Amino acid sequence: MKKLLLLLLCVPLIGFGQKTYIPNKYDAGHSPYFSEGSYQYLISDDVNIRIGPSTKTSIVANLPIGSRLKIIEELSSRYTYNNISLPWYKVSFILDGTEKTGYVVGIFIAEAFYISDRNKELVFLTGMSKYYPGDQVPNYQVRVAYQNKEIDRIEFPPSDYGDLYFDVSNKDINNGIYIITTRFTVASCYTQNNETTFFFDRKNLYHIKSFSNMDNKKLGFENGRIQINKLIWVDNPEDELNGGDYGKKEMIEEYIWDGRRLKRFY
Repeated sequence: MKKLLLLLLCVPLIGFGQKTYIPNKYDAGHSPYFSEGSYQYLISDDVNIRIGPSTKTSIVANLPIGSRLKIIEELSSRYTYNNISLPWYKVSFILDGTEKTGYVVGIFIAEAFYISDRNKELVFLTGMSKYYPGDQVPNYQVRVAYQNKEIDRIEFPPSDYGDLYFDVSNKDINNGIYIITTRFTVASCYTQNNETTFFFDRKNLYHIKSFSNMDNKKLGFENGRIQINKLIWVDNPEDELNGGDYGKKEMIEEYIWDGRRLKRFY
């Protein structure tokens, strides 16, 4: 089990209490529901693609983590895995140079992915992992794979609810060492700052910190150091245009990575 570094647990906003978790579908683009014609990636390994939307049908192919799929159709039939119920999808994929079609359950498709600009065969994947009855929302996961082979994975509690994606501030900070940030946003309020940040040192993923929207904080990277910034809301429209929705940020803590752990920088 990976070390949790500076972990800040956040209180989820929605409670359910049932034994099976069925995610709400706010709109056609809400993850973990996928739109027709979009390209997605498998978040699990050895995934069976079947000839029909049932585990009783024959297997068309067995695909590794990070395999690319094209969503053809979302079906009404569902399948429950790890106490999470999601639809079957008709998909197409390339196998041995030939395009094939089949069916796969949504839980095995990443809700969001980030492909390294430096190395296109390195992919970070995130999505729901498991729902524990009695919890308010399911746990999530981040997995990293290289050439369709998993390097590491980590499970984490959600920082909030909404659409899950990888933040645009993901950075290769040193030739294969990454700071990776997942965020949850609600479609009606994209200014929310609900994020969980990870550190990848070429071999292992580490959970650095989680923030909920109420914290008004955000991790950043500058001058070789990881920074915790406090976000300050401003009413001046010019400041908002120049500095984003919050307008200003104040650096309150700095850390450095020494190859083994995150250390406070003084």
